[in-house]
Amino acid sequence: MGWSTAELTAFLRQQSDLQSRSYAMQFPAAESSVIVRDGEPIGRLYVDRTATELRVLDIALLPEYRGCGIGGAIISTLLAEAAAENVPVRLHVARGNPARNLYLRLGFVDVEPGPMHDLLEWRVTRRQG
Repeated sequence: MGWSTAELTAFLRQQSDLQSRSYAMQFPAAESSVIVRDGEPIGRLYVDRTATELRVLDIALLPEYRGCGIGGAIISTLLAEAAAENVPVRLHVARGNPARNLYLRLGFVDVEPGPMHDLLEWRVTRRQG
């Protein structure tokens, strides 16, 4: 784009701040976490927990940490939490995002298609007997 490193950094920081403010306005009780590995920040997680659902607002890992099981472990932990509370887990995922395959493998299903992002849902299933 022809921007200097300082200009690009400022722009990205501004975009991140705007996104964080948007989450705070729409989901005031949501928790934001920094994902840390070996003492280094490698990603972020925004989760909104209510009595009726666990909503993953955002999960992002630095590129070098994608595809090595970290995201899957985090989502699996959230699924276990939701199962204990007997609530569904919902998230939006962009079409073409490789993470979509992970969500489908973990049992999420498409519930609401969108123009760019689809709403996926995971529900706990209890065995009869």
